[in-house]
Amino acid sequence: MSSQNPACNVVTLTSPEAIRHDIVGGKGANLGRLTNAGFQVPGGFVVTTTAYTTFLQEAGIKDGIRALLDTINYDDLNDLEAKTAKIRALLDQADMPATVAKDVISAYAQLGSDKYVAVRSSGTAEDLAGTSFAGLHDTYLDVIGSDALIDALKDCWASLWSARAMKYRDHNKFDHLQAQLAVVVQLMVDSEASGVMFAANPRTGATDETVINASWGLGEAVVQGIITPDEFVVKAGSLRIDDSEVLGSRHVLERSLGAKEKQYIRNPVTGQGTIVEEVTQSMRDRYSLNDEQVIALAALGRRITEHYGGWPQDIEFGVVGDQIYVLQSRPITGVEFSWDADVNAWQPVADDPFGIRSRGWADEAWTGAITPLMFSWRGHSWNLFFWDGVDHIRRSDLRKHPIMRYHKGTAYMDCAFERAFYCDEALPATRAWGLDKLPPAWHKDIMATRFGVLDFIKQYVSMYAYNPKKFGTGNIKLMKQHIAGKRVRGLTAEGLPDDIIRQYSDDELEHYVERVIAYDEDFTVDLSFPGFMYILRDAMAGLNAIVANWYDGANAQAFTQLVTGTPRMTSSLQENIELAEIASAIRASARVNADFVEHGGAFFITLEASEDGRRVESLINAFLKKSGHRGHADRDIYFPRYADDPMVLYRALEVHHRSKDETHEMHERNTRVRDAVYADVVENLRRKPLGFLRVEAFKYLHDFVMQYLEARDNERHHIDKNTYANRKAFLEVGRRLIERGQLVEERDIWFLTRYELMDLFLGRANNPQLIRWKIDGRRRDFDRYDRKEVTLPMFIQRNHGIVEEIEATHDANGRVVLRGVPTSGGEITAIARVVKSLSATSTVNKGEIMIANSTDPGWTPVFGMLGGVVVETGGLLSHSGLLAREYGFPAAQIKNALKLIPDGARIRLNGDTGTVHILDDTDGNETEPASEAA
Repeated sequence: MSSQNPACNVVTLTSPEAIRHDIVGGKGANLGRLTNAGFQVPGGFVVTTTAYTTFLQEAGIKDGIRALLDTINYDDLNDLEAKTAKIRALLDQADMPATVAKDVISAYAQLGSDKYVAVRSSGTAEDLAGTSFAGLHDTYLDVIGSDALIDALKDCWASLWSARAMKYRDHNKFDHLQAQLAVVVQLMVDSEASGVMFAANPRTGATDETVINASWGLGEAVVQGIITPDEFVVKAGSLRIDDSEVLGSRHVLERSLGAKEKQYIRNPVTGQGTIVEEVTQSMRDRYSLNDEQVIALAALGRRITEHYGGWPQDIEFGVVGDQIYVLQSRPITGVEFSWDADVNAWQPVADDPFGIRSRGWADEAWTGAITPLMFSWRGHSWNLFFWDGVDHIRRSDLRKHPIMRYHKGTAYMDCAFERAFYCDEALPATRAWGLDKLPPAWHKDIMATRFGVLDFIKQYVSMYAYNPKKFGTGNIKLMKQHIAGKRVRGLTAEGLPDDIIRQYSDDELEHYVERVIAYDEDFTVDLSFPGFMYILRDAMAGLNAIVANWYDGANAQAFTQLVTGTPRMTSSLQENIELAEIASAIRASARVNADFVEHGGAFFITLEASEDGRRVESLINAFLKKSGHRGHADRDIYFPRYADDPMVLYRALEVHHRSKDETHEMHERNTRVRDAVYADVVENLRRKPLGFLRVEAFKYLHDFVMQYLEARDNERHHIDKNTYANRKAFLEVGRRLIERGQLVEERDIWFLTRYELMDLFLGRANNPQLIRWKIDGRRRDFDRYDRKEVTLPMFIQRNHGIVEEIEATHDANGRVVLRGVPTSGGEITAIARVVKSLSATSTVNKGEIMIANSTDPGWTPVFGMLGGVVVETGGLLSHSGLLAREYGFPAAQIKNALKLIPDGARIRLNGDTGTVHILDDTDGNETEPASEAA
């Protein structure tokens, strides 16, 4: 038996030709690769496609097959069954060529002619990533003897022409006569237990979980689906928790005892082939695999997946004693992988597979879709921030929590950490403000937790003792110093000009990337805690308590008006005033205004043609120099800013151009209202017992809150500069990788982590195919989330969404009433306009109620058009709430608003109660009660 000639009829699994897909088919090639890689595969050989071709030629039946093919109606199953039966009959009646029979029998003799073998079909179109052909061709087990082997061989060839196989080929546009079939012949493994293993979770796409289905006896019972197998889910660990945790440890997450009603055994009467028998009750009641076997299988599955370049494998196995045999491996098909586990691989704390995680933090503080690239450095910055926070409050035990995790285009925070960090020792009022980020099932217990005054005081004493410079308004002072010009490793937030970055060597560019990331980490850790997370929160609660409990004047909106706007203009407000001034200058010139309306995004290139245009251009250039790093609501560096894309600036100017809002006057109006309410409250408190002390407490807290609200906005403007510096640095990395042919387009860079990207950049990555798979899978998930084509669950556990109850009731007329969190007072009835992205804000008409997931400074221009706003996340201190109060219209936060409120519906928004009444749908008809959860 030759192992070198590709035209031979038989090759051994150890031969070089055994990995040739065209010679041995998909199953044979996979077994050849596994055998040659040293995996434990039962010995055997493959009857090649050459033998099949020889059989068809010598039998002289190809013309007969072709004639039948021309008459088949694939939509008529009866006709398909009848015609395929005739084709199989042609094969059955044909003689086996003598040369083929001789080579097969000789190869069998080398295995041992008295050995039982498995005879498995192996098609050339089989076990591909897109078309598995799984189970469509026949397998024969416990075959013994040369005659039985030859019969089984012909039966396998005949299965190429079964109705199910031909229907599948026709659906996938395969040429029937071009389809080839090899046959694998292997020594039988008398498995005590066997089954199928998926080296990633096919239900969730998680690449760090292995799913194993197993039962007693031969694996056909599992493969054919005639029994309910045992199921095991194994978590693949890759991180060290502490000294007791072994690097690379794995543990069983789930065990499900299957009924295992039947098993395949060798036919005891004929001694040939298999039969199905009932399994005894005692065996049904036991797991077919123990934990050691399950863990060993999972480790084996990951090694096989690595051998196949990282694409998760569907593996058939058999277990005899302590020995595991690999019977097959093929790519898992029909599952969308994105390798999110690898996005989280930098995490220094191991994942808690049973922890519940919330999307709420990302919705409020990050906003929008998140790329793996930004998560890998900004997520790390947030981790450092939270660890610094737990040190402040002497809760080092919280360092064991896996704080931030990436999932399908956004970030999820560990709810157990968030509860302990925010709620355990918090004022009851501030606990209530954070409930939307925690599972509803926890709310009652959280609010019922005893408030310990002593614990609360100790917490503040700890924060002060840890770093007195950051206590009180210390955060603000440090921030102002930082914004004024603090350098980190020689950098300010703006980074370096593009022409300097271009001159760097690859090593210098890597070092520069690390420096701009270090700036972000330094700013985040040094300045944000405890002021923004604890002190501002509690100061707001204190101010609210003063107004609610001490003030008894006639103004029911006193607290809301007191925290509307700030005494000094913030960076965002100044930015929008400048945009409004540019829009006003455009409207002031008939020619420039006509160009603006007519040319859209190309408007900017028309400005040089006129004196008025050049004046507008000078205003634009001054604006870009100051705020070119802004312009997109979503924080991710993936999104272009004003300086990157003229359309980003055009859309912002377009909103101001249409609205003709007077932002500066709005600031002055809010200041007048706030000052009047402030004076009213002061006068009211002064008349109370101990009035002087009450007034001083009120003044102090209000001034404190105003300073922090102003700093909060200015901080975002500053840190966005650093975000933009990161964007420019990574774009240069991407430019070089595209120039070298290692990436296809600029978009590719955002879907690798900083570590994956830099490994590729510096030649440390050795699997370009896996890199491509990761980019494509992650980009698919990101795009779906970014375009609002999917709504990710607010809470997940082990990559599964946790179903939330929708807070929907009905009014007396049966109309839907949605209840949420009030964020800006007032009431309005208007048309709802669902806006899923910043670019879609142009669809909003004057006076409509905008429905969005969340907003950020990039959305500010559209607020001059609105009559109200509803967002899905954010709370009282959200951007949408702050701006709504400044502009003086109602706002609320309502979960799942994008799905629950139809675009174009007439609704009534009450910002005092946080409710929305859906009055009629987009056709002007009264709505029916909601019946389906989002």
